[in-house]
Amino acid sequence: MRREEFSTGQKSTDPKVGVTWVAADWLTLRATTGDAFIAPSLTQLLDPVSCGLSTVTDRFSPFSAFTTYCAGGNPALNNETSTSNQLGFDLTFGDFDLSVTWNETDFDNRIVGISGQQIMNADFAAFQAWSGFTGSGVGAANQPSAAQLAAWVASGLANPDIIRDPNDLGTILQVTSPGSVNAQSVKVTAYDIQSNYRFSLNDWGDFRLNLQATMMDSFEYQDNATSPIEEGVGKANLLTGTAPAVPEWKANLRLGWVLGNHAVTGTIHYVDAVDWDGTNYIPVIQRFANTTPNPSIIGGEVKAWTDFDVAYTYRGVNLYGGELGFTIGSRNVFDRQAQRTPDFAGVIGELQDPMGRSIYARMVYDF
Repeated sequence: MRREEFSTGQKSTDPKVGVTWVAADWLTLRATTGDAFIAPSLTQLLDPVSCGLSTVTDRFSPFSAFTTYCAGGNPALNNETSTSNQLGFDLTFGDFDLSVTWNETDFDNRIVGISGQQIMNADFAAFQAWSGFTGSGVGAANQPSAAQLAAWVASGLANPDIIRDPNDLGTILQVTSPGSVNAQSVKVTAYDIQSNYRFSLNDWGDFRLNLQATMMDSFEYQDNATSPIEEGVGKANLLTGTAPAVPEWKANLRLGWVLGNHAVTGTIHYVDAVDWDGTNYIPVIQRFANTTPNPSIIGGEVKAWTDFDVAYTYRGVNLYGGELGFTIGSRNVFDRQAQRTPDFAGVIGELQDPMGRSIYARMVYDF
């Protein structure tokens, strides 16, 4: 049982209970359930408003460019709460073990960041609900007329945090964000898998295979009380701050070898493909960077990603009464290049490595 109280008024009492049953020498069953509580930070609540530049794409007009973007703390933030349930089993057969865990976490009032583009998109969705307009807002053929935009602004229902040029409503002068908001709900269901296999080749050293994988079964989110519940699995989710990019599968497979003071570790990283649903910033990128990202991804997918890391470590150098060890290694050994997207960042760094191959060295001295 955990009790938390904050000077800003937030408080919560959260229980957790678990049970483990060793059904046999080779089988263990596990189950837990519990609540959790996160109070908004002082920064999220009280950060002063500051302004800079950000890119936004307007779904009412051809505007897709830099504009003034302001954000600060949100004193209206509520506490984030969650309930988690887990069921799992562990198998052990000599040098082999396998653990599988089912997780379900149900969040209420999830604290998430909100960008200027999300504010723009929400305003367009509110316009659609008000007017019955069915166009997507992507491309001139799917955008409302100038008269429809003027009627929306004159209705008093348009978001006042979006400031448009009164002489040209298609030009965005400023977008203001509360910084962080409470999403209505997030419910995540996933399976975690971990397995190890160890074996020895005597004079040739000891080996270990390790697999860590997560399968996302569901990532349901609702931005606010009036928005629909969306499924985020298999999508980049670039138009919402409530869900990150959620590939169905992510996995790491490691092979380790140890012989005396020598050790080598190789790791294969795998990230599943996701549908790309971001904003098309190609016109802006062409204008300011004089380059064209791969436009074929529009309406398509960010392809699955696999890369390989390797590292060699030597330990046991006695020096000045202590012990020195050093490691040399390389990340993304085969220099795989991240897939280019029409998003303003150019690549989705949370899914793919934009740095290419990197080589590093590290020394550790214990005394």
